Amino acid sequence: MIVTMLLGAAAGYATPIAEPRVKEISAKIDMVDKIVGEGGYTIFTLLVLLFLAAVVCAIIGASTSAVWLTLFAVIGMYGQKAYQVFKDGKQDVEDAIVVEDDE
Repeated sequence: MIVTMLLGAAAGYATPIAEPRVKEISAKIDMVDKIVGEGGYTIFTLLVLLFLAAVVCAIIGASTSAVWLTLFAVIGMYGQKAYQVFKDGKQDVEDAIVVEDDE
């Protein structure tokens, strides 16, 4: 169960990091780009990483629960932002999120 939690958190944490690479790979497959659309790559990347985490759990023989895997993926994905909100004591989430300009 610990392995499931760690893999779920890692999948959630790695989602924004892996999203450009998944987008690049899926751009080569025309049908995936049409199905996912422009705004759906974050969820698509998370699903790909959760699937890979489930495969790893199956290979090593760890007991896997989809609930734990998903819960810790969400914690891994939004945990840093939630920590910043609580640490800084800001009431508005938008104030806590640092937006980087591409310029």
